[in-house]
Amino acid sequence: MDGLVEFRTGDGAVVAVEAVEERSGSRLVARGDGTVQATRTFEGALAGVRAAAESALRVFRDGSLKPDGVEIEFG
Repeated sequence: MDGLVEFRTGDGAVVAVEAVEERSGSRLVARGDGTVQATRTFEGALAGVRAAAESALRVFRDGSLKPDGVEIEFG
């Protein structure tokens, strides 16, 4: 699924996100001018990303490495 997906934030703002490929669990709900309307909020869509970032940071904070800094990039 290439194109844009529009999410609404909890306060009603619209965020457009480029969707490059279809993932398991994705659901296309509307197709108009090439933009798809998301079925959940932007915050809801980021819940999995938030959990992954928190898990990665926990490994560094609680582990023996103790780095001076940590950078996490999602793509």
